[in-house]
Amino acid sequence: MSWPRDRERLYGGGPQDGVGTSDGTTNRRFPVYLVVGYITASVFLGPTIAAAGVGSIPGGGDDCNPGFALDAAGIARMTAAYKRSQIFMDTGAGVMLAVGLLVLAYLWVRHRHISLAGLVVSTVGILMMMAGYALVIVFAMQGYQRPAGC
Repeated sequence: MSWPRDRERLYGGGPQDGVGTSDGTTNRRFPVYLVVGYITASVFLGPTIAAAGVGSIPGGGDDCNPGFALDAAGIARMTAAYKRSQIFMDTGAGVMLAVGLLVLAYLWVRHRHISLAGLVVSTVGILMMMAGYALVIVFAMQGYQRPAGC
């Protein structure tokens, strides 16, 4: 194989793939930028979604928060705060899971234009980020249960 053909396979296609730019040339690195963009955004957005969700709970997620009484009204307020936090974390992580699935599907649709090493590394990276978002969803599902010792 010649150098330009190898380069096209490594960076994602050539003129035949129809991904054009404003100057009439094709963007051969588009899948690489898409994958790196998703992984980089996930490194920052995943922890931000989890921290913002937990931070929105009065007491910072402390189940034994002394600011809430043990009566029914205090437990109802704490349960509502946890529910709001759960909705926020589930929505944010769910959207990023869907984006990851779309990026992964796009990558595999164009698998013939990408080298095997690039495809494997990109797939593993995307799956690792998606697993992190799945953990955020699992973390958010635990809800509020006042421990017995509080």
